[in-house]
Amino acid sequence: MQTLEERMENLERELRRLRAREEICNLMAHYEVMHNQKNMALHPMDFALEQPDVSVQIADSGPCCGPEAVKQLVSGTYNDMDEEAQKGVMLVHYLTTPFIEVAGDAQTARGVWWSPGIETVRRTPQARPESVWCFGAYANDFIL
Repeated sequence: MQTLEERMENLERELRRLRAREEICNLMAHYEVMHNQKNMALHPMDFALEQPDVSVQIADSGPCCGPEAVKQLVSGTYNDMDEEAQKGVMLVHYLTTPFIEVAGDAQTARGVWWSPGIETVRRTPQARPESVWCFGAYANDFIL
């Protein structure tokens, strides 16, 4: 039979794991809300830029490693667009079906989400925006 102290330790451990899960959900929601052409400059704040091995991989490209490389990848394209080029560009993405596993010590976690979306994009700076479906998924590792 568990002592009261053991039960309290177990409850506190589970509470840390539940809090970690909630923080991850909020972080991913923030990421999606900021994922538009007008807020891309703020996008890097959602990454662990204080970690020298922070990385991101998008679609079929190789991993992008290091704080500066991540900043450039997640915000560079839209930071380089002038206001005229951004007209008509729209990014709308959603997060669905979260599956989050938090480690027992609540120090690390992994999560997967489906992300259906719609976009209007310009194939070249002078082109008219085109409407496209954009279905993807996120598979992320998290560190407290």
